[in-house]
Amino acid sequence: MAFDDYLYFAILSSTVPLGFFLKLIKAKDFPNTVFYRKLFCILGGLLQIIIGTRTQAWHSLLLIFLNYVILRCLAKSRWCPRVSFVITFGYLLFFRTMHFYGFSPFTGPTNALQLLSTFRVSPQKLYDVLSRPT
Repeated sequence: MAFDDYLYFAILSSTVPLGFFLKLIKAKDFPNTVFYRKLFCILGGLLQIIIGTRTQAWHSLLLIFLNYVILRCLAKSRWCPRVSFVITFGYLLFFRTMHFYGFSPFTGPTNALQLLSTFRVSPQKLYDVLSRPT
C-alpha cells in the first residue's frame, strides 16, 4: 500500500473517536453546548485538512474562506447560491487543471479533500443557511 492509502485510512479512522467525543459534550457540562460542538468540529476538520494535505491545505481553506465571504456579502441576495456555485466549481476546474498553468501537481489526498470540500460547501448548503429563520 502507498503512503496515501495509509493517510486516507488514518483520516477516516480519526473521525470515529471524534464522533464519540462529540457525544460526551452534554448540556449539563457546558452551558452553550451547540457552540462547543461546532467549535470542536471546526478544529477537528481543520486539523484533518492540515495533516492530510500538508503544504497544499491552502486550496481547501481558500475555498471555505471564499464561500464564507460570499455568504456574508450576499446573504440577503437571491444571487448568493448562484455566485457560490460558479466560484466553487470554477475553483474546482482551476484546481483540476492547474498543472497546465505551471503549478505543481496536487497529491491524492489533496484531490480527495478538494472534491469533498466542493460538495460540502455546495450551493445547497447555502440554500439551507439562507432559508433558516433568523
